[in-house]
Amino acid sequence: MLRVNNLYYKYHGAGSRVLDGIGLEVKQGELVLLTGPTGSGKSTLALLAAGILQRQSLGIYRGSITLDEKDVASLPTFDLAKKMGILFQNVDLQLFHERVAEDISFGPENLGFLPKAIYASLERELDRFGLRSYRDHRLISLSGGYRQRVAMSGMIAMGQSYLILDEPLAFLDRSAATALMSLLNEIKKQTGILIIEHRIDMVKGADKAFHLLEGKAIPGLPPVSDDFPSCFGPGGKVIMRVEAISYHFPGKKTAVLKDCSLELRQGTSHLLLGDNGCGKTILLKVLSGLFKHNSGSVDIIGSGIKRVRPFPCVGLVLQNPEHQLIMPTVAKEVCSFTQNPYQAEQILSELELEKLISRHPQSLSRGQKRRLALAAVLAGNPRLLLLDEPTVGQDPESLKLMLRVLHQFVRNGGTLLSATHDSHAARSLGQVVWHMANGRILEKGGKEIVERYFF
Repeated sequence: MLRVNNLYYKYHGAGSRVLDGIGLEVKQGELVLLTGPTGSGKSTLALLAAGILQRQSLGIYRGSITLDEKDVASLPTFDLAKKMGILFQNVDLQLFHERVAEDISFGPENLGFLPKAIYASLERELDRFGLRSYRDHRLISLSGGYRQRVAMSGMIAMGQSYLILDEPLAFLDRSAATALMSLLNEIKKQTGILIIEHRIDMVKGADKAFHLLEGKAIPGLPPVSDDFPSCFGPGGKVIMRVEAISYHFPGKKTAVLKDCSLELRQGTSHLLLGDNGCGKTILLKVLSGLFKHNSGSVDIIGSGIKRVRPFPCVGLVLQNPEHQLIMPTVAKEVCSFTQNPYQAEQILSELELEKLISRHPQSLSRGQKRRLALAAVLAGNPRLLLLDEPTVGQDPESLKLMLRVLHQFVRNGGTLLSATHDSHAARSLGQVVWHMANGRILEKGGKEIVERYFF
């Protein structure tokens, strides 16, 4: 049994405790769901339960966490790794090899599996996670959703008795998330699983549920409001015209974008839908000017921009905000995009980040980092705002904050294009919708595509 008993934790330099008397248990044969507001301490609890944070002396720790009645922090790392696995929020931190098959095999190899067992576990997980056709692909070429699958498969391949999963559904499309929950319910017969999630509508088969609030673990799920604001705008003239663009990675012949055409209008919220690996992220990077398309044209109407890349009037919030947060404090991150301190203060307040202005951006929770990246890019007053999975890590209330800010941007004449796997966000953002598959745009429409895709 994994037992957390009367757990307190306070980071050095923080004003208050993150966790304040937490108690919960995870038994083999159980799937336990933990949810709660962004920044409430869920990831801190996960890192403590896995015996990681105690070894880093980053804060004050009281209480106990035991695995089969042994303190997790005192167990030798190898002994702990044989029994427990953890999936981090940022899965890139636990991908070690260049190619898919090598990375899935990495864990079993380190646990001393025999070669036949390593091969058997690799083949099993390739099938379970729909990765067989990707076994020799380089990880850097995969979408965020597929990298998430690789990290999950590599962990499950080790056959540990307890798993701690920090937002495992975050980047998965709906079919992949459903398949993962089916797999977790299958393996929980021999495994204790603690799953931390905001997409609680996708978590099926949980035996117990808790939500964190003000440092306490409260049994049951929090009340949820479905009153999410719409981001639909007044519409306007075309500001970007994309005609028949294609893209393939350097040195590769297979195109990941194929003859994609679309128009983006002022004062309009546009949405990209599609399963993992369909090309949404690549398309956003081409439209931002980060990637140069191999054929076709991208024309920013009335800008006079021809050769400047990335396009200076286009703002992009990446799928992983850690890749674009580079300043030493939250305040300096936003101020690096604007010379107007009032504007910086206002956007931080609107996204409820004003109390974090002296914090280092990398010390924030994933949801807070995503809101900070959005605040910084908005402070630069882009004409066109591109968002790649903007709602990952957001609880319902912080999602509403983001949507209200985005609605204001669109209502004031901004042009918005988002890619998301979140059904609530899709309904709010889907004024004009494109459905993608296999690098192509299949259809254009509105809310009917959102309803058909998710429901």
